[in-house]
Amino acid sequence: MNAKTAIAAVTFAAGALVLTAPLASAGQFQTIDISPSLSVTYLETGGRNGVQAEKELTIRVDPKTCPKVEKPVVESPLFGTDELIEHDGRLSTRVLLGKAKPGEHQLTIVCHKGYRAHVKFQVLAPKPPVTSVKPTTSPAKPKPTTTTSTAAVPVKPKGAPETGGGATAEDNTVGYLVGGSVLAAGLGLGGFALSRRRAGQN
Repeated sequence: MNAKTAIAAVTFAAGALVLTAPLASAGQFQTIDISPSLSVTYLETGGRNGVQAEKELTIRVDPKTCPKVEKPVVESPLFGTDELIEHDGRLSTRVLLGKAKPGEHQLTIVCHKGYRAHVKFQVLAPKPPVTSVKPTTSPAKPKPTTTTSTAAVPVKPKGAPETGGGATAEDNTVGYLVGGSVLAAGLGLGGFALSRRRAGQN
């Protein structure tokens, strides 16, 4: 094996490693496969017919697209010019898409100096960022305070005046006794006088 063959083998192995190495960030791996009829198939894009801008993109071209392959490259205003390397039956490369408005864009496959094939592909609108919403905790409502209303109950004061006792009661009793004695004496004197009158008449 001469030096040129060894260098070519190392270069090919390095290119194959770059093409097959997984991306560091999940969700950035996207591929377009270009057929000889220049139709585009979107692979590993989550079932969407388009690719995301500002992400890496693997471009695979069927060699039958080119009538003659001589230092093939792919060009686009979104990523510039990049060399196509034959790998797994495809002419492949991986590029980093730049900023692009959603819609239809174009890339050009240059198979050799005399042949150029233009391919249309779709760039999708960027996905909205996922924002984590913090759960809002509403302050606990204070429990209503239950107040027991006690109606004022009138309480009779102790030592209220009682009828039937004390100085007033004694004065009334003496008065009753004196009055009764006078009445009895009057009745007795009346009865005595009446009896003497009847005796005188006899």
